[in-house]
Amino acid sequence: MNASIAILTCNRLALLKDCITALKPQLKLGDEIVIADTGSSDGTRQWLKSQPPPIKAIEIDSDTDFATARNIAIRACDGEIVAFIDDDCLPPADWLANIRSGMKEADALGGPVLPGEQYEYPWWWTPELSWTVGLSTPGVLAGLPDYYPATANLAVRREIFDTIPFSETKVGFSSKQIYLGGREDADWWLRARIAGIRTRLLTSNPVMHRIPADRFQLEYIRNRARADGAAAWTRGHRAISPKEAARESWAVLFRQILSPLKLARFPAGIVEAHVWSQRQRAYAEAAGQPTGVVAAMAGLTQVTREKAGRILHRVRHALRSPLAIPSSPEHLLIAAPTFVGDTVLLRPPLHQLAHTFPQAKIQVWTQFPELLQGLPPNISTLVGGREVEVSANDAEVVFVPYYHSGTPDLWRGMLCRKAITFDGDVGFLRPRDYSLAARVIPKHYDRHEILNLAELIVPWPSNKQIEATSLNPDPGIQANLKTRFPSLFGQRFATIHMESELPMKTWPLDRWIRIAQTCEQDLGLAVALVGTSRETTKELEGLLTKASLKLCFNLCGQTDINQLVSLLGSAALAIGPCSGPKHIAMSIGTPTFTIYGPSNPLRWGAFFDQELHGHIISPTNGLTAAEHASLPANYTMLCVTAEAACNALMKHWMAVEGLRTGPA
Repeated sequence: MNASIAILTCNRLALLKDCITALKPQLKLGDEIVIADTGSSDGTRQWLKSQPPPIKAIEIDSDTDFATARNIAIRACDGEIVAFIDDDCLPPADWLANIRSGMKEADALGGPVLPGEQYEYPWWWTPELSWTVGLSTPGVLAGLPDYYPATANLAVRREIFDTIPFSETKVGFSSKQIYLGGREDADWWLRARIAGIRTRLLTSNPVMHRIPADRFQLEYIRNRARADGAAAWTRGHRAISPKEAARESWAVLFRQILSPLKLARFPAGIVEAHVWSQRQRAYAEAAGQPTGVVAAMAGLTQVTREKAGRILHRVRHALRSPLAIPSSPEHLLIAAPTFVGDTVLLRPPLHQLAHTFPQAKIQVWTQFPELLQGLPPNISTLVGGREVEVSANDAEVVFVPYYHSGTPDLWRGMLCRKAITFDGDVGFLRPRDYSLAARVIPKHYDRHEILNLAELIVPWPSNKQIEATSLNPDPGIQANLKTRFPSLFGQRFATIHMESELPMKTWPLDRWIRIAQTCEQDLGLAVALVGTSRETTKELEGLLTKASLKLCFNLCGQTDINQLVSLLGSAALAIGPCSGPKHIAMSIGTPTFTIYGPSNPLRWGAFFDQELHGHIISPTNGLTAAEHASLPANYTMLCVTAEAACNALMKHWMAVEGLRTGPA
């Protein structure tokens, strides 16, 4: 891939020459260096005019802002890749080669910006302040998704800028408040990620930034922080509301002031807090939000509550007897009042636990006891009420993998004393509820949920590996369904589950109808629509009529959980979002096709028989909570088009049919 290296410059000829000298040996035939001069008066423009290819020079008016200058430079670039670097940066010898290699799996690459000289840092300096002087923070160095790269080290496929240019402002280079027009790099990276562009932080490909030493002055850093806050609001970034920003501008200071021991150990923390306070205050003020006494009181109240909660937590745990986990337990309670899919995922770890301790009495509090049938005989189910309290009182340990439908009073007053739970994503009503547990273990979001569950509820050495535990449909119920729906059961059919308990997993009804049409017309499958009665709406009925589907049966609201298991067990394919019916089908052994919006198939996909289970992943699947804050709840699902889903479905069905028939 040919590359155009784009550099903005102004009155830094000596530094620019050093940068070009480091870049030239990395160029291949067809590469170029595009230099946009934004108003130099030190001879830079004259020098550039004397330079032969691969240097291409353009002149830009000094009233232009950062974003406009970059867009002009991009239009002058002929390469397939546009790689930005600052004129005072030095790239390593393999910088451009690493970009070419990284572009094989990404559309936009960002890299670290490291100090290019040895600086004498002031006593109050911390790495978290690096962004204010043009260097990368520890979050960028670690490749964390909530941390964005700078245009001092940014490479993008050229054609992407045609649809996502830098967002221009009216604050030009000649302005004394030039950085109010900055933040164009963070703004671009955010918009690219929201658009589904494949972004990646290439942490092994840094550039060295030779920034002026006078940037390490508190006044400069404070001004940069304030400019960043104001620019963030002006550019429409809404990860936090102005009211929250005003409160946080005070809370971040009170956290330091009210922690004298912490401040004594790390005095630089108060400066770091002050700089962030200035940033958040500027954000709020740009939105017209007051940041005075009312905001200060709100911040103080927030911090006081945080500290009181931590003190109460320490006192409570100091007075409580430590949880003793017996080496050979006799009575265990698994408290899991949760969704259908989570309940099904518990089956393999429960099976492993029961075989490890066949003599133990294992009781499971669940909303769906039907989904835990067929497990070893020492496992029984509870549906709530007094029997859960009795079991909790008698049990030696209470494992709490999920608590979405559990009562807060029961957790806080009884279960927590013996509980082992995760440090997040359990479903507690308040964040403080996690701290009440006798023991908390980390949940790993980058591995399969079954492994998380096994680590939680089987903390002892196990004598059995995790194995599939199939849900077995009831033959009598299947026979009854065949009698009720003879036209459906007389042929091969797919189920389509169009809903989810969570709004963020909702896909438009008209796209589900496109899936149904594909099943009928391209896959030769009849379709059974499943879900609750909420799906039987005028909109759905209208879409079904308009689609003229001949083999589509709307069974929404007509099956209970046992009938759903039997229906999925008879289906040739189960289609839907990442929800309960998918997990049921996987447990039965029915092939599935899933549309993953916010969910990650690495964590929620197939654990067994992976070749039977296909999916399509939203191009915006990796958005963080902050990036998603101002978007519709189901934005990631909306980014999956019906055409892309249908194509992926047909490809998966051909693979499944190939597994059934075997090699020709």
